[in-house]
Amino acid sequence: MKEKKWKPGRIAAITLIAVITLGAWIASGNVMMISSIGVEGSDIVPADEVIRLSGLQYGQAILSVNSFDIKQRVESNRFLRFVALDKQYPSRVVIMVETRKPVAILQYMGNYLLADAEGVVIARYSQLEFSEDLPFITGLEITEAMARLDASIIASGAPNALAAFNIINELNAQEMSDGISELNVADLDNIYLVTLDGIQVMLGDNYEIPAKIALAKAVLPQLPSDTKPGGLLDVTAVNKADYLQTRISKTSSLDEVDSQSVFGQQ
Repeated sequence: MKEKKWKPGRIAAITLIAVITLGAWIASGNVMMISSIGVEGSDIVPADEVIRLSGLQYGQAILSVNSFDIKQRVESNRFLRFVALDKQYPSRVVIMVETRKPVAILQYMGNYLLADAEGVVIARYSQLEFSEDLPFITGLEITEAMARLDASIIASGAPNALAAFNIINELNAQEMSDGISELNVADLDNIYLVTLDGIQVMLGDNYEIPAKIALAKAVLPQLPSDTKPGGLLDVTAVNKADYLQTRISKTSSLDEVDSQSVFGQQ
């Protein structure tokens, strides 16, 4: 009697059926069920609340968890930004989030809007009820839709909105935002900052912003303290900085500008 030979196609078909059956069995929740849930990155919202928002349940099949669904639920809290879901097989998941923190203030119809680094409005006050020293963004036309809680100011598509938050984030990256009181983006060819000392820092257009901010950061501490109030620092040239001191005439209400630059760096 001849031994029956298995054809390659039949072996492949049987293997595929076995894999599908095993996968369905695993996905049905018979194995790898969640027994531990962790939270990382939330320093404001309690971990228990993050877990509640996520909708994850103990005993749930770990393979059935959808990161997109978790993201939508977690970010229903405007102070949270979903980063990732770390599945640590066989039975633990970690929800990784970041806390949205205000980086700038905008004004709209007598209200103060606090926005995070992505331009999302995370708080709205009728008066300044917070102690954080944040720069004001001015020169940006705010609509009611943009001023709603959870609304993205950048998503409005306004070029100056995107420019504003790019600059704010660069100021934070270079640890310079604490010394800035205002960023004006009304004219994208004449963007400027105002320091807490009252110096106007001319950035010019929206190009080479990191280099311009780095130059301003290097130059500002070197200015004579008695010339600071009302001065103007021009870093639009990127490779040099010029400082003009403004002074108020005793006989006129108009500012006079010294015609000679008092600081230059090649």
